[in-house]
Amino acid sequence: MKTLNKNGVHGRTPRRKPLLSKKNIAARLKFAKEHLDAPKHYWQNILWTDETKIELFGKNTQHYVWRKKAQHTNIKTSSPL
Repeated sequence: MKTLNKNGVHGRTPRRKPLLSKKNIAARLKFAKEHLDAPKHYWQNILWTDETKIELFGKNTQHYVWRKKAQHTNIKTSSPL
């Protein structure tokens, strides 16, 4: 790792892509418009969930990408996360 750092390559956490795509936004907007006038008792029968992932023992999902400075703009070296 010291050799990489001496040559200007450093470990960084990769950029993540946005969670919402245009397709997802359109689907959510369509759902909202369809259910705009739903009565209150309709919403009382819906189970709302939170999809948050919680890890009990440490960070198992921490990823690093080795890059030179300002190399993040190159699509070929970007992470697919």
